[in-house]
Amino acid sequence: ILTSTDAVGWTAVNSGTTRALYGVGYSSFNNGLWIAVGEAGTLLTSPDAVTWTAQNSGTASDLRDVVLGTNATTATATFVAVGTGATILSSTDAVAWTSRATPALVDVRSVDYGTQFIAVGAGGNIFKSTDGATWTNSPVAGSTADLYSVIRSSLAYFAVGAAGANLIAR
Repeated sequence: ILTSTDAVGWTAVNSGTTRALYGVGYSSFNNGLWIAVGEAGTLLTSPDAVTWTAQNSGTASDLRDVVLGTNATTATATFVAVGTGATILSSTDAVAWTSRATPALVDVRSVDYGTQFIAVGAGGNIFKSTDGATWTNSPVAGSTADLYSVIRSSLAYFAVGAAGANLIAR
């Protein structure tokens, strides 16, 4: 793990794992919390991006991305992590994680939150959830390209993937 306050000088910190890490997220919720996810269900948390604690994700699947959003039903902060083997996990404290069912058995590669959780994955699959627990498929007609990343801007959700796939949802 590398940290920087100016994106010029970088400092390596000990993550406490030798597993590959694929995604990192930050939440200002609860005085700030960093979460890193990776190979074989690796899930680490840190209050300062320096001291990392391994958490039990409950999965052996590779975790690819993590985000914090708000459960629309309960108005509570909810973390969501996604990964290979149709893996979607959620947590309200980043310590105890619950496996969630996906509408399609595909690798899920990225997740973001705007007004709802949006996750993207293999075969052009796009999943959405208002609470981080119950997910529905939100297919795009004619799009079967693997999707690798999704992000929410102030205008829309954007997803990108294989073969130049570039999707927008307003």
